[in-house]
Amino acid sequence: MKLPIARLHILFLLTSVLVISTGCVPGSPGSSDLDGSLANDGIEFREAWIVMPDAVRLAADLWVPEGGDPGQTYPVLLEYLPYRKNESRARNYRLYSYFVQRGYVVARVDIRGSGNSEGKLIEYEYTDQEQEDGEVVIDWLSKQPFSNGNVGMFGVSWGGFNSIHMAMRSPPALKAILAIEATDDLYEDDVHYMDGIAHVDSYEAGQDLANIVPAGPDYIIDEEYFENRFDTKPWMLIYKSQQLDGPFWDRASLNTRYDSIKIPTFVIGGWYDGYRDSVPRMLEHMDAPVKAMVGPWAHSFPHNGYPKPQMEWRHEAVRWFDQWLKGKDTGIMDEPAFAVYVRDWYPPDLSLKEIPGEWRFEEGFPLERTHYRDMFLGADNSLGERASRAGTHSLEYDPTVGMEGGGPVMWWGDLTPDQ
Repeated sequence: MKLPIARLHILFLLTSVLVISTGCVPGSPGSSDLDGSLANDGIEFREAWIVMPDAVRLAADLWVPEGGDPGQTYPVLLEYLPYRKNESRARNYRLYSYFVQRGYVVARVDIRGSGNSEGKLIEYEYTDQEQEDGEVVIDWLSKQPFSNGNVGMFGVSWGGFNSIHMAMRSPPALKAILAIEATDDLYEDDVHYMDGIAHVDSYEAGQDLANIVPAGPDYIIDEEYFENRFDTKPWMLIYKSQQLDGPFWDRASLNTRYDSIKIPTFVIGGWYDGYRDSVPRMLEHMDAPVKAMVGPWAHSFPHNGYPKPQMEWRHEAVRWFDQWLKGKDTGIMDEPAFAVYVRDWYPPDLSLKEIPGEWRFEEGFPLERTHYRDMFLGADNSLGERASRAGTHSLEYDPTVGMEGGGPVMWWGDLTPDQ
């Protein structure tokens, strides 16, 4: 067996594991095999295989309301990620149970080549293959006995991105999305080349390493495993070869075709997240029904948001999906379109855990009452409408602290935002 050299340097991570492979016969395209269930708090847990047209099977976890009337159906909410669903089931239970107990099925699907899903790992983020598979997944979910035919997508970061991308493709069963901490501009506003400068290179390396681990639950290492997981370029090399804006980035960027999304879209961002600017842009330029929210958080779901105050966004999410997937008039579209946390001034404080401020509710963006003024900085720390007399003000700069030094208020923990 010939192994490509691109990833041989990390084979040592796997040499302590040896498993003998046993064959399995996948079903027909779009079919599944359901095996096992776990009842807990009115929730039935199931596992499923969703078969793609090329016979590759994607692994899915299904969280289904338990104890309903015979034949009762529910809308389905999909989170579609490459982050190994089996290793995040505790997180998923805490996240999904809120929706299941309010009348939704939640599906968590591993993207092709990641986690438990079969096939070759996707070559980079948001490929056509990922999105084509996503259309099959949405169609399959809409046709299951537990489904009322309506599917919504949601997620933070990658799950927010591909919620937007799938909405751009308009699969018939996808009725609404809720995207958190995602952007409409993959080149200038995504993590790789924000503002045209390379950022957070360790993310690509982390993705390669995470997906080196064989698929559970058997963690089989065989020739097919080596072909699928090693016979692709490391993501780091892919992104280093795409340093200029162009077709590679445009393929999945919404900002050049806002009118491609026809379904209701709810977008949420955080002031301390790198994707905050996309929220008002989407609110301003999209023609579909849009709701938007910006809070004081970094890169996370708002109920876990840091810095605080946190908020239970799932309450609004249920109202949103009830409106579009259940046909209920929840009143959410009668309320202001834009909820924004307006921060108060506060002195620099490394121990600050909660940002002072207040929520404000606006009809849209830009605000109709906006007035623009030219303001001038003064050497005495003043800000005025006239230029001050000549003077000098110096600021001692320490890049080891604050936003420049990383920490819990930018991206992921202690990663430096600008490397």
